[in-house]
Amino acid sequence: MSFRDNLQHLRAERNMTQEQLAMLLGVSRQSVTKWEAESFTIKVNSRVSAA
Repeated sequence: MSFRDNLQHLRAERNMTQEQLAMLLGVSRQSVTKWEAESFTIKVNSRVSAA
């Protein structure tokens, strides 16, 4: 399962919008959209606290 597929699956399983996920992670909705479109680069060090 790709990152995109996993993200979409988990977000749908929790009935979350892209906006809600973005707020939870402290990123823009556009970032979540890019992740789900697989046109992204994630800075791991800046997102470690979200895990």
